[in-house]
This record gives sequence, C-alpha cells and structure tokens, in this order.
Amino acid sequence: MGVNAPITGDQARLVLATESAQKALDGRSNVFDEATYVRVHLCKLSEPPESLMRIVNLSKEAKNAPRSRWDRIEADLKEAFTDFLRCQKIQVPE
Repeated sequence: MGVNAPITGDQARLVLATESAQKALDGRSNVFDEATYVRVHLCKLSEPPESLMRIVNLSKEAKNAPRSRWDRIEADLKEAFTDFLRCQKIQVPE
C-alpha cells in the first residue's frame, strides 16, 4: 500500500478511500460502488471525516435517487473523488 506501519484507523481509512477514488476515476470500478464502499465500509454509516463528507453525502443521495438524476450524481461523485485526491496531494488519474 505504500504507507509506513503502524498507522491509525483514521489514516488507514484515508489510504483505502484514496484507493477507492483512484479506482473510480480510472475506470477500474464503478463510481457509485466506490462511493458506497466509502460510506458503508470505511465510514461505517456514521459521521465521516470532513475530507470524505461530500462523497458520503452524494452516496446517500444516490441511494434513493431516480434514474433521471444518476448522470448528475455520477458527475458530482467524480468531481468529489477528484477533489479528495487533490486534497490528499495524490495525482488524479486521467
């Protein structure tokens, strides 16, 4: 994973969220699936850290959104993942 161990749970969550963001943006995974992973598994359906708040909120919105809003939510999620990576000082996949 490229991190020095041991790390805290919060640091691990950010490393795993970074991997999810990269997979969502480079096409290895579905953007909605990665946002759900961040919301459910990494943040455990509780209050996320500020750096993941936008992704978690969009994931919640997508959960019950009509199909007509999926394109907008998908674009917003891609932007949120991109912003998250930039804040983590990680190069954004093309």
